[in-house]
Amino acid sequence: MRALARDVGVAQSTVKVALNEDLRYASYKRRRGQLITAKTREKWLANAKRLLSWLKHPAQSDTLWFFSDEKNFCQDQKHNVQNNRRLAYCAADVPRVPQTKFPQTVMVLGCVSSEGDVMPPHIFPQSLRLNADGYIDLLATVVKPWIETVANGRPYVW
Repeated sequence: MRALARDVGVAQSTVKVALNEDLRYASYKRRRGQLITAKTREKWLANAKRLLSWLKHPAQSDTLWFFSDEKNFCQDQKHNVQNNRRLAYCAADVPRVPQTKFPQTVMVLGCVSSEGDVMPPHIFPQSLRLNADGYIDLLATVVKPWIETVANGRPYVW
């Protein structure tokens, strides 16, 4: 807007009013996004169709499906400046939301089955760092026994 006002030779506020009120334009930040080529889109579509077909018509009708995921939960208080407003005489009267530079996090692992069975959440020990071998070992000792208990001899996909 500033460059446009300079080129036209008018005040910046005039350009802002013209864009906002007359044209109903707003100023947005440029966003980042993944570069997706046409070839990538075609590959994703083919994989999605194959997966959907596989889900609709499994090799055996009594196959169980298991989905697992992990999540880091931040222990700091959430605070959205735009939504959390306070009416006060001055800014000093508004309480602060304490934030830490390196907040504590809790990592939780969970697993669910296609029939609605839910594994009790596995909470990782504090400040645990796993490499690939440790993670695979954890899945083999925690998640796989639960899956085999729920499947009870039936075929399953994890």
